[in-house]
Amino acid sequence: MLRAGACVLLAVLAAGCRSSSEPVATGSAANPVTAELPATRGAMAPYLSTSGDGVLATWLEPAPGDGHRLRFARWHGGRWSPPVSVIESDRIVANWADVPVVASGGDESLVVTWAQRSGAGGETYDALVARSTDDGATWRTLGALHADRTPAEHGFVSMVADDRGVRAFWLDGRDAERDGGATMLRTAHVGDAVTDEAVVDDRVCDCCATAAVATGDGPRVAYRDRSQADVRDVRIAQPDEGTWPTSLAADDGWTIAGCPVNGPALAAVGRELVVAWYTAAASTPRVRVAFSHDSGTGFDPPIEIDATQDARMPIGRVGVALDADGTALVSWMTTVGERATVMVRRVAMDRRLGPPLAFPTAAGAREAGMPRLARAGDGVVLAWTDPSAASGIHAVRVAGSAIPAVTAASAAPAVVQAPTGPGAGAPAPVIEATTTDGTPASLTALRGRVVLVNLWATWCAPCRAELPALTAIARRYADRGLTVIGLDVDRDRRRDEIAAFAARHGVGFPIWIDREDRAVRALGATTFPVSVLIDRDGTIRWRRDGAIPPDDAELRAALEAALGSAAVPSLTPARDAGAAR
Repeated sequence: MLRAGACVLLAVLAAGCRSSSEPVATGSAANPVTAELPATRGAMAPYLSTSGDGVLATWLEPAPGDGHRLRFARWHGGRWSPPVSVIESDRIVANWADVPVVASGGDESLVVTWAQRSGAGGETYDALVARSTDDGATWRTLGALHADRTPAEHGFVSMVADDRGVRAFWLDGRDAERDGGATMLRTAHVGDAVTDEAVVDDRVCDCCATAAVATGDGPRVAYRDRSQADVRDVRIAQPDEGTWPTSLAADDGWTIAGCPVNGPALAAVGRELVVAWYTAAASTPRVRVAFSHDSGTGFDPPIEIDATQDARMPIGRVGVALDADGTALVSWMTTVGERATVMVRRVAMDRRLGPPLAFPTAAGAREAGMPRLARAGDGVVLAWTDPSAASGIHAVRVAGSAIPAVTAASAAPAVVQAPTGPGAGAPAPVIEATTTDGTPASLTALRGRVVLVNLWATWCAPCRAELPALTAIARRYADRGLTVIGLDVDRDRRRDEIAAFAARHGVGFPIWIDREDRAVRALGATTFPVSVLIDRDGTIRWRRDGAIPPDDAELRAALEAALGSAAVPSLTPARDAGAAR
């Protein structure tokens, strides 16, 4: 595993023994300038955006009590400005994936958005917005980006400047919450007020960040789509007389009934546009880039910039910028064992690649959150969450010359299938956690019973959707020796909040909590939910990466084999009077 100050050998990096914050480049040395944010201990959720030749930053810090404060600063002239508080509240949503966003408007305003809980439950929230007309010295809250007040999820915002302010895009769950529909991508204009709300796409992925950019032909937004068959490839939308026609970045065909928590990144100069994204189509985790020369209407064939090699596996969370020479500077995250590494490499339109530059961290995969990259003069600023940093956020400025150039000898990485977690026939891993009252719990103590373990989170829409089916299963087969365990992987929810969530949703099985991601690592989970059925002798009988649909025939067969010869009834929650609603 990677640790601060430890000696680590990465198969594709000529790495020696270095500290966790020192970059490693294949074939060259690099010395970044420390650019630590002016944040206090416990800071998290950094975001960066380019503004002129500087960088705007937002992040969250702990506030007295259980609240957080949203902070703003600007990088200019080699230093950060004194931080300013935008808002402080105990209702701010603080997590590793859906973070506050800042952008500069074409009217010389600054705009910040953040997620704020809309009800006592905590799993529903609004996308609020504040505006500054004095370069960030003071902020005025404008309210929500969305006109509806449905208790639903509204988040994963991106913004792009226009001549009247900024145009914002967000994922909107009002239809999903109200009538079982899908999450939408919506947009609105932010100036003196929020106006012109409209639908961009009426069916998109529930939990993948969006990205917006200005091109020579107007704004563009990239997002992860979701077809009726749960294909979740990246699309780019553009405005056209009140509609938003879209194009595919590439036809990956990634089909998954779960939350990838992995959105695309965009950059543009004039009509030249580049999109970067992560995909695990065909069980092959990859980071890809595609160039467009007409503002995103059409794309060159995608370029593979990273794939699984030996023990190192890309997990996405991409960023991208265009350099003055037309090459793309791409950032993403990889893992080796339990530790994350932030990677940067240069990619040319003619498909040449530069050697990768790596920043090993002291953070686990989810601890490191979403790394951020923004152009700053002739280089970039990078920021990510890292417990080894004084504030909890590590940031560096890397000169463009320190990011290795593309060479004729560069070649795309070999595309190989990723190592997967234990599946049918493998021994179940040792999993230890705590219950919602803090009592230690272990799968070992359940040996002799058939156990269905479900990794889930309160923020995961597919996880919430399958709770009634899991509750029905737990109630029907308890007398035959089945135990269902919901293993919650929320990192930012208290035990009492998770227990209250389960009660509100009528969950009829025990909830365990694993904030340290021990089960995630043991099962090799890269998306949520994940379910495994373990028989009485501790062998995995069945595994599903993705949501369990009602009356799943595959699971019924696995239950029948594990529980014995008695008939196994339908799993459809609607036919069970005790199913959670």
